[in-house]
Amino acid sequence: MEKEEVCWLITTKCNQKCKYCHSFLNIADLTYEENKEILMKLINMGITHITWSGGEALLYPNIINLVKIAKQYGIKNKLITNGSIIAYNEKMREILDYLDTITLSIDTIDDDINEKMGRGRNHLEEIKIVLDLLKEKNVKTKINTVVNRLTLNHIQGLGEFLNNNYKINEWRIFKFIPLREVAKENQKIFEITNEEFLSKQEMFQSFKNIENVKYRNDEDMENKYILITANGDIVRTINKEDVVIGNALKQNLNELLGIMSHNSKRDYLIDKIRVLVSYNDNTVLKRFVNTINNLDYAKVVATASNATDTYNKIIESKPDMVFTKFDLDIIKKSEEKLEQNTPVFNLIENDIDDNDLKQAIKISGKKISSLVSEPYEDIITGILKDYKEYLYK
Repeated sequence: MEKEEVCWLITTKCNQKCKYCHSFLNIADLTYEENKEILMKLINMGITHITWSGGEALLYPNIINLVKIAKQYGIKNKLITNGSIIAYNEKMREILDYLDTITLSIDTIDDDINEKMGRGRNHLEEIKIVLDLLKEKNVKTKINTVVNRLTLNHIQGLGEFLNNNYKINEWRIFKFIPLREVAKENQKIFEITNEEFLSKQEMFQSFKNIENVKYRNDEDMENKYILITANGDIVRTINKEDVVIGNALKQNLNELLGIMSHNSKRDYLIDKIRVLVSYNDNTVLKRFVNTINNLDYAKVVATASNATDTYNKIIESKPDMVFTKFDLDIIKKSEEKLEQNTPVFNLIENDIDDNDLKQAIKISGKKISSLVSEPYEDIITGILKDYKEYLYK
């Protein structure tokens, strides 16, 4: 199995109240012994990198013990923190001895904006304290910055502050996205366009003392890490929706993560097969929808009744499977637009010409799965059951 980096949201508790935060909220923490059990599972299966995050990870009791154990077993530890606890609590600075990388979150050096966003008026001072401490430590230093409506025109000052005073190994620039929780609620306050975000690229590259600058947009926020939440759930974000694929405490991690990294099948394990159904007979359409939604491992995410609507819904909803009448143009355009994310097509029989079918198979490879005829219910159930078994094999 190809090893992936685990991002472990060890707690959802936080001592800041950022109004643009897309972290999970109000999830109960596991006990130290339960988290130690998860950690040993990760170690035993060969995971080599863990990012400790939250909330604010340093609010979790015994976080230093967990990070220390990980270090003893050769894990590369990275901590994402807002810096305030390290700045003011000398005992917590012990964690720096077990870290390979620390990532500090700061979006602006303007005290008024920090206060308005929920970081706190003293956030810049806290970051300064930690960065000064790190000058004496052999720990890589990274910065996370979220570019949003309030900070968009204040990035220059932050760049100059970092570039002129500290050794920063990497500056990661994120575009604000309304992914979940508070960020969704405050979308109108903070949202910017891709054009506005990209307009700052040249300026970021002008800070020559910062070793590496990386940009992260909407798509980059999905499927980059194995996320473990505070209650042990393993989550992947798909089309801006969080999908729980299992629980690290209760289930076999080798099995779960092995399927997730099996790139020849899927980049992630899905909770339900997402299906689009297209048919111009409403009675038949309802039969398809009812059959699919009655399965506990599949759901209809969109329906359509004509070719144009079918194509638009495929691009919009990105289903795993499509049940539709044969239309070579839809198959061709979907393959051109979605490439590896092209859905599997199941064709509702309507006198499909053999040559047309061969051409469709040539265009989409194995994305043409089955021909569907009466009895619809039995055939649909069989197709979805086989596909589920294929994914989990």
